[in-house]
Amino acid sequence: MGSGAAAARVLAGVAAATLAIAACTGGGRSVDPAPRVIEPTVPAATPAAPALALEPGWQAVDPGPLAGRVGAAAVWTGDEVLIWGGRNDEGSLRDGAAFDPETGGWRLLSPTRFSARAWPVAVWSGGAVVVVGAVPPPT
Repeated sequence: MGSGAAAARVLAGVAAATLAIAACTGGGRSVDPAPRVIEPTVPAATPAAPALALEPGWQAVDPGPLAGRVGAAAVWTGDEVLIWGGRNDEGSLRDGAAFDPETGGWRLLSPTRFSARAWPVAVWSGGAVVVVGAVPPPT
């Protein structure tokens, strides 16, 4: 895969992560009385990385299989955005899903042995998601 294709996938992943988090949080609420729209940008071309030929604008994404939530962990694996945990009106959650920006498809993640958590910190290790900390559900 060329560097241009890799850069395009990274940009698509970042955009997908942003949309996925917004979808999982129900869109959130803005404290700014006049929210502003930030258009995606394309990195400048360099000799090592030629300009990308991306179509301007945003694309609609299927909302996915997860219920709306706040405080979910989201990580980019290089191929997919993984979303896990969080909290909604019913309490803390322990489910998750993966979004593939190349196909626009979602898949549910396998159940984990973790207890339900909100606001976990997660990182992709190259082969697994490492989840650290979080706020456990009230007892």
